[in-house]
Amino acid sequence: MRSPPLDGRKTVNALDYIEPLIADIEQQVFPALRADPRFQNAEKLTARFSAAVTRWRAGGQVRPIVEDANELAAAAALLRLDSSEAAIRYEPPLKNTDKSIDFGLEWPDGTRSWIDVKTVAPKWMDDDASWRRSKAWRRTSPTMPAW
Repeated sequence: MRSPPLDGRKTVNALDYIEPLIADIEQQVFPALRADPRFQNAEKLTARFSAAVTRWRAGGQVRPIVEDANELAAAAALLRLDSSEAAIRYEPPLKNTDKSIDFGLEWPDGTRSWIDVKTVAPKWMDDDASWRRSKAWRRTSPTMPAW
């Protein structure tokens, strides 16, 4: 367990938010994806997320949960944005290769699109030097309050 910072800053542990995130995804996103017939293999993505959760709860890394949550969010957004009859498949294989892409969409006229989701996760150092850089950056930013 971390000690509270000496300068009065509030310490936030991102891991405190993982269980509520998991519950929200399982209760809200899973049913929506599974109920929409356009998402032809939603179970593949939901099973992948559930497996990442199981590994994390057994002491594994949290990053796969975040990456899979982003893919789930992308799938939900695709279903909300597209009111057509486009079929959506998770990780369809790419021809002439052993690779896949995150999402393949196919419209009734045969038109196809492919979407790949990437998680950008900068590595923040939780140390005094990083805190000083953050404070300096905030002083120069017109939209961020200086502390």
